[in-house]
Amino acid sequence: MIGGDPALTAAFVVGTGISGTMIGPWLMNKTGISHPLSRGLSLGTISHGQGTAGAATEGELQGAIAGVAMGIAAIFTSIVAPLLVPFLY
Repeated sequence: MIGGDPALTAAFVVGTGISGTMIGPWLMNKTGISHPLSRGLSLGTISHGQGTAGAATEGELQGAIAGVAMGIAAIFTSIVAPLLVPFLY
C-alpha cells in the first residue's frame, strides 16, 4: 500500500524478535518485573513469535499471555496502520 519492501519488513521483524527475546528477560530481571502476566505481555507484544516461545519456557501463564498479546497487537496494528498511512505521505 505504501510501497514497503516485504523482505526488509521480514528482516526487521526477525531482528526485533531476536533482540527482544535476548534482552527482554534480562531487562525485566534488572528492573524487578517478576509478575508472570507482565512478563508474558511484554514478551509477546515486543518480540512476536520468538518472544512468545521464550515466555512459554518461563512458564505456562507467561506463554499463554504472550500468545494473546501477540494476537491483540496484530489486530490493533491491522486496524490502526491504514489510518496512519495518509500521514506518511
